[in-house]
Amino acid sequence: MKKLISMKRAAASCCAVAMAAASLSGCGSAGYALKYGDTEIKPGVYIASIMNEMNTQMNTLYYAGKIQSADDCFDQEIDGKKFAEAVKEKALESSKEIVAIDAKFKELGLELSAEDVDAIEESLSSIWGSNGGLFEYAGVSKESYKLTLEDSYKKTAIFNYYYAENGIEEVGDEAIQSYVNDNYIRYKMLSIPKSSAEDEETKKTENEEAEALFNEYLEKAKDVDFAGFDALIDEYNAYKEAKEAEETAAAEGEDGSAEAVPDDSAADESTADTAESTADSAESADSTETSETSEAEESAAETEESAAETPAPESVPTANAAAESETEEESTAEDASSEEESKAEDESAADESTADTESETDTKSDAEETADTDDAETTDETDSAAEEEKEDPYVNEYVMNATDLLDTESDSYDATYAKLVQAVKDAEYGKATSYTESEYSYVIFITADIAERPDYIQDNKDTLLQEIKGDEFDGLVAGWVEALDIKVNEKAVKKYSVKDIYDRQKEYAEKNPQS
Repeated sequence: MKKLISMKRAAASCCAVAMAAASLSGCGSAGYALKYGDTEIKPGVYIASIMNEMNTQMNTLYYAGKIQSADDCFDQEIDGKKFAEAVKEKALESSKEIVAIDAKFKELGLELSAEDVDAIEESLSSIWGSNGGLFEYAGVSKESYKLTLEDSYKKTAIFNYYYAENGIEEVGDEAIQSYVNDNYIRYKMLSIPKSSAEDEETKKTENEEAEALFNEYLEKAKDVDFAGFDALIDEYNAYKEAKEAEETAAAEGEDGSAEAVPDDSAADESTADTAESTADSAESADSTETSETSEAEESAAETEESAAETPAPESVPTANAAAESETEEESTAEDASSEEESKAEDESAADESTADTESETDTKSDAEETADTDDAETTDETDSAAEEEKEDPYVNEYVMNATDLLDTESDSYDATYAKLVQAVKDAEYGKATSYTESEYSYVIFITADIAERPDYIQDNKDTLLQEIKGDEFDGLVAGWVEALDIKVNEKAVKKYSVKDIYDRQKEYAEKNPQS
């Protein structure tokens, strides 16, 4: 299963303290937690790793509906192991990897760029300003946490040293394009929702209307190619907007309008106002709305990474989650949600082309600029945005990694949604195809050859490169960990137990309710 480096271990690299000579704050002198050769690693590495892993797993359990209170997590199991034991093992693994990355970075003679250093300092200032007290209370110094942030950049630098342009095992554009051709799908889609009404008669009527509309657009789609499908999407969006405006006007007319008008003339005036309001609403509606209305698959419960970004239950502070949001790199859409129509749009919406155009340079004189009104400025901004959207030739296109979504071992796999993905993958290029197995919508889609989009790999090269080489790099890191023969100080591990660190977080929250 392909995983991005930033997605597999961003939490660990961002929220566990890297190899440090700095002393711990709040823990006193406790020797070392890890050691290789003559190098000793302070307990802060392990402490911060516990904080990250514990809060991440806690959120995962909470949003899976397995716990209601943070205290309940210690009664749960993760991968067949008690919560505390599982967190301890994962924290030790993360700590060892951090040590190995630091050692390899030095071995290769790499240095952080000036831009990286500035980004680290900015993140540190922000994170410590809001969560520094928690880290210090738990036993992690500011200097140690700075090394944590550096670790993320070091890992990226090492990855690029091997695989990026001019790397010792460079993956060229041709190889990346070949990977995309073999694994990705490219398509446009029009989705007509089925009824969600609870009343059976209403549901039946609405579904009959939806099916008739579906058949109408399917017939029209037979005469269009991939490029021409845009006009069909625009037509359907215009239909939806007009219908919504009509329904809004009808609802406004039913809301006590009879009681509000004392005579016929007032009623006529009210009717005219309603009609004018309806026309304005229809005219101003956005006709470029994509065809699928849904929640993002990408933002569905994304394993560890998404969970860590959400507040932990029952007031346990989440400094780690805040840190992740500061340093997290780009990620691809994963984790299919329960509704396939929601997955279809937002899964792929993350991969839409980003061919943005720049705004025109303002050449007005000072006198003209002074005379401009706020309305004129707003109009200019609207026109500019419309021009940018008009010039985007891929505005309705969706691109996604079908191989990952069809892999039953992938975190993104969903059996129901996979049927739609497979249908898109199997479809003939340039021929409109229907999909009716969804219980949520009628779908019409059309596909094209991803090989005809060389711009896609240029716009997404870093992400694709990590997809291609992520697993291989993880194997290298595991080898570096093993080669270092890192020793664990069991006394330190016992002293700084998962429950102890949890109690420290809870204690801090109780003493600092406003933090």
